[in-house]
Amino acid sequence: MARPISWLPRLHELRRSVADSVRSHYSSSDIERLFQLQPRQAQKIAALFPTVPVGNAQLVPRENLAQFLDRLAIADDPAEEFSKIRLEPKPQVLRKKLRLLVRRDELADIDLPPEGVRLEFGLFTAKFSNTDQLIEAGRWLALILRDHWDKVEERFVQRVDVEPEDEEARLEREDLEYFRKFLKEHP
Repeated sequence: MARPISWLPRLHELRRSVADSVRSHYSSSDIERLFQLQPRQAQKIAALFPTVPVGNAQLVPRENLAQFLDRLAIADDPAEEFSKIRLEPKPQVLRKKLRLLVRRDELADIDLPPEGVRLEFGLFTAKFSNTDQLIEAGRWLALILRDHWDKVEERFVQRVDVEPEDEEARLEREDLEYFRKFLKEHP
């Protein structure tokens, strides 16, 4: 009897994690952490995919990993489907040049700033006693601006409504523009 696949019961959780990830590629050690495997088993799973060489590492594109997990999820028997995938020919190394490489999932919770950081309406403050704390505060701010721009704008930025221009002011502005244009054309 074959050994049970330890990560198969968490297949839907793995699919969601990969689908929601901002990573572009996964290394063998990333797969090890994600699937909760020993290094050798993680390398065997990584070997199932076409890889992109980056330095000494062979990285698996996120799309390939997501397709693999989707294929297992729709199968009637995911364990049998995994066995079939393992018997398929080894995929090639991709020789295309990487345009984007995001190696880590970095997420920040807008409601949980680091210690000493306050973000309120119109004010951002960071109290720090060393450069690591300052870096963490700046990193958190950058991540929430990247990931939660709409919420930041809604909660912390004052919106200024511009009043519509009255008719007389609009006509004066148009007259001024006409005279400027006329003077440029007829020096």
